[in-house]
Amino acid sequence: MNTWWTLVFVLFGVVFGTIGIVLLIQTRRFLARALRVPGVVVDLVRSYSRSSNGGGSTTYRPVFRFQTYEGMDVEVTGNMGTNPPPARPGEQVNVLYDPGNPRNARLDKRGQRGGFVSWIFIGFGVVFTAIGVGLTIGLNL
Repeated sequence: MNTWWTLVFVLFGVVFGTIGIVLLIQTRRFLARALRVPGVVVDLVRSYSRSSNGGGSTTYRPVFRFQTYEGMDVEVTGNMGTNPPPARPGEQVNVLYDPGNPRNARLDKRGQRGGFVSWIFIGFGVVFTAIGVGLTIGLNL
């Protein structure tokens, strides 16, 4: 394998790792300032994505309502889709929201806070970088 491919792997690794670190920093900043309030899931937004092999997958994003500490009613569609759904319509949940922008809100549940996606990007970054470095070392031996 030539050095071009090693550079491609390292470059992809650095890009994925950087995206993961930025997402992780943003998530931690959000969690540091977020306020926790009770809410309720009112609906699920279903998304279906087809794959190239003819299959596909369905994910569900929660639509939830909550009231801020200031008494403002807010309804938000979550940005993290999962399967199974994170909660069912009518289910009481805890909500984390940014007091400076209440529409920036997430369910206070595993997989909905945002940290998991960050670690996936970081993991891919480490793997791609390690492959690229390994190929470089292998070419130099």
